[in-house]
Amino acid sequence: MHYGNRHAGSVVPLICALGRAVIGSGDRFCLVSTAVAEETWTQRVRDAGIELYLADDVQSAARLVRSLNPDVAHCHFDTQTATSLALLRRPTRIFWHVHTPRPPSARTLGAFLKSYIKYRLVGVRTERFLTVSEDLARELKSWGAPPSKVGVLYLGIDTEWFRPPTAEERQSARHLHHIGEDERVVVFFGWDAERKGIDFLADALQRTSGLTVLAVGVSQDWQRKLAATPNRLIPVQPSNDVRSLYWAADKIAMPSRREGIPLTLLEALGCGLPAATSNIPSFLEVAPDVPGIVALDPSRSDDFANQLSITSHVRNASHPAVAAKWSVDSFVRSCLSLYQEPDSEREVHFKVEPCE
Repeated sequence: MHYGNRHAGSVVPLICALGRAVIGSGDRFCLVSTAVAEETWTQRVRDAGIELYLADDVQSAARLVRSLNPDVAHCHFDTQTATSLALLRRPTRIFWHVHTPRPPSARTLGAFLKSYIKYRLVGVRTERFLTVSEDLARELKSWGAPPSKVGVLYLGIDTEWFRPPTAEERQSARHLHHIGEDERVVVFFGWDAERKGIDFLADALQRTSGLTVLAVGVSQDWQRKLAATPNRLIPVQPSNDVRSLYWAADKIAMPSRREGIPLTLLEALGCGLPAATSNIPSFLEVAPDVPGIVALDPSRSDDFANQLSITSHVRNASHPAVAAKWSVDSFVRSCLSLYQEPDSEREVHFKVEPCE
């Protein structure tokens, strides 16, 4: 994987859980990743018994994978093409896992032709093209991936960790972030400003007041713009202590332009946090199962501002649908089923043809 995050997030615990399961079944499990400066997660991977190999870039990572001569290669985060080319002459079973839709600027004829070549030629030996949502599966087919090879394999979160707080835990989390008892708090994750729709958030905040905004990973330019609204801004640097942000908040704001199904949304829902999101297909895919989501057009600033202002200190219960559909256990079971040799009698936990 080409992870790029200093912190474990929910991705590294997923990989650790999968690694423990594979190793427990008597097989060898290796993680090859590009290196990250000042990372905080590599020891966690090693503690899970996983063989960890770090590379300077994606090409070096692909060469490392080839040297390991794996039976199965499961590629995440922009490693698919390089890894597939590196394993072209090997009998490895290759799986591509796609997490994020392409931006509209990439949807040109030239981009489609490149994409078609990628999925039909470079990916000719790929066994499955996996996505994190049904909407992204549809998009993958439109990029030229063979429909018979496209499937959905959901990611997952630790629903025992991401759970609603007790009254004492909530009070402690708010104290940690210097939040008063009566403040109405919205949390927003904005490391990719354009994709996460921070401009929509800024417009909405200009139309409301009295909120406290926990802005995680937001650039200094956008911090200044958010601070200029009639609301209190608390900038927060990304860290391993994400749960305290959900526990301290009353709502999560996600006016994204495009997403797969972000783990931050699932983490927040697992903590019982209501969500004000954009009405993009991936969020609408989650919304029917989880009543805590209100999805609307974020460009309608007044509507989005009104939804941000509707906050309550009454926490939702953890949603059973999150634990059932997007749990670590479900992800691990799906992967183990995927990695088994093809067998028509074996139950398969992922969807091969999610939609027409």
